[in-house]
Amino acid sequence: MKEYKAKTMGVCAKEISFALDGNTIHAVHFEGGCRRNGRKPRRFSS
Repeated sequence: MKEYKAKTMGVCAKEISFALDGNTIHAVHFEGGCRRNGRKPRRFSS
């Protein structure tokens, strides 16, 4: 299994790491994220 890390631009995650075993992806990890991820969405009034 070979491990890879990719620095990102223009997206919330600063880095994405993962492992490849042949054609299978394992252990994907996103470092960082958008500030509102995991929070309850806002309500919009009409």
